[in-house]
Amino acid sequence: MNDHRLEAVQDDPVRRAQALRALAAFLGCLRPGWDPPGVLTALQAASVDHGLAELATAAVRAAQEPSNRGPGVIPLPGAHWRPPQPVVPPGRQPPPVAPFVADLAWRRAHLDPDTTQRGLAACRAAIKQERTT
Repeated sequence: MNDHRLEAVQDDPVRRAQALRALAAFLGCLRPGWDPPGVLTALQAASVDHGLAELATAAVRAAQEPSNRGPGVIPLPGAHWRPPQPVVPPGRQPPPVAPFVADLAWRRAHLDPDTTQRGLAACRAAIKQERTT
């Protein structure tokens, strides 16, 4: 059962501001060269149009891209807002995606962390089973 904890944080301006500051601190660990006030400003700008989970994911992707010189890229459209595509070597087909794996993005966005963790455990078990057969 979803207790809507994430929605409660998103709807409460004080808790949302705390979450954005925590995310800014984390991004500062990933990219110490980025200006901390600039990181927070970029996150605040992006949070107008995006939920916290989506914003956190995109911000981390943006921070991981070496060509992004500053946090100003976070609120801008770009690859950091799209899920990464799997890399498939030439001449090989990607493995089929089980329905519960394809559903993982929805789980992350809409379910509580405990349910998501159970879903991830099921995905890992299925992948492990697939490798042994």
